[in-house]
Amino acid sequence: MTNQLRSNRAYLALGSNINAEYNISRALTLLQQLPNCTEWVSSHWYLTRPWGMTAQADFINLVVGVTTHYSALELFAEMQRIELALARCEQRKMARAPLILICCYLAMQYSIRRGYKFRI
Repeated sequence: MTNQLRSNRAYLALGSNINAEYNISRALTLLQQLPNCTEWVSSHWYLTRPWGMTAQADFINLVVGVTTHYSALELFAEMQRIELALARCEQRKMARAPLILICCYLAMQYSIRRGYKFRI
């Protein structure tokens, strides 16, 4: 159930290293189509080298901010839906991924206040 009474500011980290420009652009389009989300702002796009598993392509990373009436869990679910729509593979941690979305501020703040544990 969507919380219609309260607006929250959320920050989402996006990253991709597979067909990165397309996947980031598509993710931004899908995010901006979400109901209950307004006032989108975006950082610059940054090209970053992978760490850990370095034998892979460089990443494009950015952060977007949004005002939303979604709860943290609702927004997180929408982000996972978008990741799956862009065929994210969760076979290995830090594996190549068409798109990785992380809800930074809102999800962590919500989970801490509610005593929930997030598994990302």
